[in-house]
Amino acid sequence: MERLLSREAESFILAKATETAFAEIRKLDLPYHDIEHTGNVIRRSTAIIDSIHGAAPQLLTQNDRNITIYASAFHDVVQNYTIVGGKRKRSGQNEKLSAEKALSVSLKIGLFSEKDERKIHEAIVATVAIFNPMEKTVFQPNIGCGSSLPALAVAFADINGAGFDGAQVFKKEGDLLFLEDNPGGTFNYRDWLGMQLDFAIGRKNLFQKELAYLPIEARFSVGGLFAKFDESIDAARHNLETFSWEGHR
Repeated sequence: MERLLSREAESFILAKATETAFAEIRKLDLPYHDIEHTGNVIRRSTAIIDSIHGAAPQLLTQNDRNITIYASAFHDVVQNYTIVGGKRKRSGQNEKLSAEKALSVSLKIGLFSEKDERKIHEAIVATVAIFNPMEKTVFQPNIGCGSSLPALAVAFADINGAGFDGAQVFKKEGDLLFLEDNPGGTFNYRDWLGMQLDFAIGRKNLFQKELAYLPIEARFSVGGLFAKFDESIDAARHNLETFSWEGHR
């Protein structure tokens, strides 16, 4: 698509759209699915796209960076759920509904073409995550070798904080997710720490395979962004082994 707006105008429109997404997220009032998580996903996904651009700019279209930021901003704006047995159970349609809301806003701002909007929808539904009992972690069934680069960037950014940011962020995000998913206080925190350790180990293993979804020219540069899995795994193991109920009364 021919560039009709200046980069400054595009940046302004994108920033205003992101503010709209943040306003929706604030209304949710959830511990984990908040503007900090969304900001983290924007930051990580943008770093992924910039890394691809640095390694192989020919792989990206003119608007892929804006698409990535926009999809990241809107990927969690809908969080429908029920409370079952003191635990939060999500509807299973949140990503689809978030994508629909993103497209409804896109129609008003005039920044994206129809082709861009298809990529936005793809990138948001790419974040659907399903638990894999063999790996004891989640995987994203809507990504693969045919996925667009914005879709891979947003998907990778959403669930691989352990590799990108390391132990401190991984622990904080895990604790916030525990609070969000356990509103009735029925789940054992020590068991959760064990699950977090398994999650990080499983994500490290699966991510090495998921990198193959990228074009070969981009795999090394993107893989290098996710160098902190071992740090997160070691810290998660330490947290589990040193946990004491005395410190959590």
